[in-house]
Amino acid sequence: MKKLLFTSGILFLSLLVTAQKSDSQFLQPTDNLIVDGLSPIPLSLVKELNVYTNVRSSGFSEWHPKKREMIMSTRFGNTNQLHYLKMPMGARTQITFFDEPVGGATFEPNDGNYFIFRVTQEEMSSVNCIDMIWSMVRLHC
Repeated sequence: MKKLLFTSGILFLSLLVTAQKSDSQFLQPTDNLIVDGLSPIPLSLVKELNVYTNVRSSGFSEWHPKKREMIMSTRFGNTNQLHYLKMPMGARTQITFFDEPVGGATFEPNDGNYFIFRVTQEEMSSVNCIDMIWSMVRLHC
């Protein structure tokens, strides 16, 4: 139980604290974090735990209205991007390539010729379209 609590604490701290470049071999807290009574955390431990904190996830976004196809959201790095899946158990194809998170994909309900989605950039959201026939992104539909 103690090992689980310790590991959970380290994972929590790795999310709150970023490693700054220095000659030190320990994790340095950022200026907005007050650390009192905590033993130094070796950078080697942070690197070992990154395999458990940096995970990829994916989720369902929308079914095509006429075909057995779907849009899904997959996390790459720090952002979610949209992918198109043309058949069950098929390969997914990435269809958005934004630096910021993408979400809320919805097909045009009659024929599914395009879909709209949301991109949040610099604390502002915009609605965008992807034309499925011409494979073209139109910003601000």
